[in-house]
Amino acid sequence: MSEAVTSEKRATLIRCPSCGAEHEASAAKCPFCGHINEGVDEQGFYRDLNDSRQAVKQMVDIPEETATREVRHAGRLVALALLIFALIAVITVLILHFSEGNRYHRDTEADYRWAQENLPGYQAAYEEGMSTGDFTALLDLYDAGRKDNAPTWLFEHDRFAESLYTLDHMEETLAQADEWKEAGGIRYLTHMKLLFYDEMELACLSDCERYTAEEKEILLPLAAPYVEDMKVRFALTEEEMETFRSAYRKNGYLSYTECESFVEDRLK
Repeated sequence: MSEAVTSEKRATLIRCPSCGAEHEASAAKCPFCGHINEGVDEQGFYRDLNDSRQAVKQMVDIPEETATREVRHAGRLVALALLIFALIAVITVLILHFSEGNRYHRDTEADYRWAQENLPGYQAAYEEGMSTGDFTALLDLYDAGRKDNAPTWLFEHDRFAESLYTLDHMEETLAQADEWKEAGGIRYLTHMKLLFYDEMELACLSDCERYTAEEKEILLPLAAPYVEDMKVRFALTEEEMETFRSAYRKNGYLSYTECESFVEDRLK
């Protein structure tokens, strides 16, 4: 695949500034931690606000000769209500933008300093793991970086480290599956969506171009048991799996929205 095509595919993904996970740029919020994608959220808000303004204008500008006194009065009341709603919405957006939302804005200079100080250590741990087969040091660094909300995605082998991290926590995740099932409801469904997404990502390992051949050789045997768990847990057919993998090869990423819809339908 050419660099231009790869870049185009990657352009449809963004990194969540809160948890660092990748998700589609068009998503209103991060599917993993729920952080609001402010660009999409504000675009939708202003689009709705503009529609409200147009509706108000149409009601206020009813021709005098065709409007009865009752219609004009009703129109003005509706217009007033819409304007009040618009003002409240604008104030809410501003409060979110200038208060809590600001802590998620990345400091580019700080991210650069972090990369300069920490990525050599990440690289050394990666090379040690590739040599010995023991990636404990890399996982410790990666885990600490995630907890500190550090820009771990700047690491050249971030995707590999992320997959190792997922695999390292998968047994714990599966152990909790029965507890989630007993709890039931929305909480259970949400966890099942995330579990399916993680396991399907592992199933698509061989289709991803961001891993080296050596990295795939290490990851695929580790991922195999969880891919089998996914097939059984979600009664996934080979045809259904191939549909997801084909979309992955075409788009360059796994759509969380499609995974979410599949789990909702399957667990009905």
